Amino acid sequence: MDVLSGLADKPGRQKAAAQLLGVSEQAVSQRVRAAMWSEECAVLPVIVRRLEELSGPT
Repeated sequence: MDVLSGLADKPGRQKAAAQLLGVSEQAVSQRVRAAMWSEECAVLPVIVRRLEELSGPT
C-alpha cells in the first residue's frame, strides 16, 4: 500500500500503481480491498488528533 500513498489522491492511482508494480489493476484492487485501505485513510486523522490530545500541550 505504500505505492498508493506515494501517488496523488486522484482517479487512476490504482492503475498507476499497477503499472508501477507490473501487476494487473484487478490485483491492486483486490489488495486494496483486503487491506481495508479506505478505512485506514478515514481513521488516520482521528488517530493523529487523539495522539496529539494525549501528548498534551506543546
